[in-house]
Amino acid sequence: MSRNIFNVLAVVAVLSSTPAFAAQDEVSATQAGAAGVTPKAGQVIRDTTGRRIGVVDSIRGSDVYIITNTKMVHVPVSTLTAGEKGVQTSLKSSDIR
Repeated sequence: MSRNIFNVLAVVAVLSSTPAFAAQDEVSATQAGAAGVTPKAGQVIRDTTGRRIGVVDSIRGSDVYIITNTKMVHVPVSTLTAGEKGVQTSLKSSDIR
């Protein structure tokens, strides 16, 4: 019985802390407006040629942190636009790695 109560309390604790994590993954309206796109965690980011760079891990301030080739790199939100295949940066892959 006490194990079930512990499990319920653990779930409640996780769910109540979710908004704090969600706020970290959002871009302010001004940043999104200037960039023309609002990036979200899990989105694929592509370079100028449409080649896949990586997946958005988080958004902190004016930078998007992307996991690519087992490393974490950052791309300025201001370089992101909506491309034909999704979110695209004006940077080349060679400039990011």
